[in-house]
Amino acid sequence: MVIHILDKKTLPDEALHSIIDLVIQIWPSKNGIDNIAERTKSYMKENSTHFNKVILLWEDHTVAGHAEIFDREIFSNNRKIRNMALGGVCVRPSYRGKDFGKIVVQKVFHYIDIGQFECSVFQTNIPQFYDKLGAKIIYNKFFNSQNKGNDITIPDWGPYIMVYPKEYAFDNFDIDLNGNGY
Repeated sequence: MVIHILDKKTLPDEALHSIIDLVIQIWPSKNGIDNIAERTKSYMKENSTHFNKVILLWEDHTVAGHAEIFDREIFSNNRKIRNMALGGVCVRPSYRGKDFGKIVVQKVFHYIDIGQFECSVFQTNIPQFYDKLGAKIIYNKFFNSQNKGNDITIPDWGPYIMVYPKEYAFDNFDIDLNGNGY
C-alpha cells in the first residue's frame, strides 16, 4: 500500500485513468452509459484556485482508495471560516474491509489537525464511519450567497451533513457555502 497526495492540476495520466475507473465503478451514470471523456472532464473541473488535492491509496498498481479536498472559504455568524471541502471519498469494492477508507480520511483530516484549515464540512451516507474518525452531524441551514436566486445549494449526495472536528461549533447559525454545493 502506498499513499500519494497529488495536486489535482498535475495528475499523471496513470493516476487519472485509475481514478476515473474507480469513480465510474462507485458512481455509475444515472442512464447506465459512461462516457470516459465526459467523466474525466467533470472530474478535472477546478473547485479552487489555491488548494485542490487528491489523496490516493494505491494497491497492486491500482487506485484502491480516493478522496478529493479543496479550500472553500465559508461564512457563519458574520465570520470567515477556512473550510476544507471533502468529496469523492471511496474505496474500490475489491479492497473494502482493509481500513483503506479510514486511512485515506485520516490523511485528509490531518490538514485540519495541523491547523491548515479550521474544519471540514461535507455530506455523506455513512455518518457512523466519520463519527468514529471524530466528525459529527450538523443541522444548520445552508445557503449560497453567490447565487442570489436560489438558497438551496446542497446537492443530494448524502442525507447527512457533517463537520470535522466534532468540537467545531457552528451553533445554530446559518452557513454560507459561498459557492455551489460540493
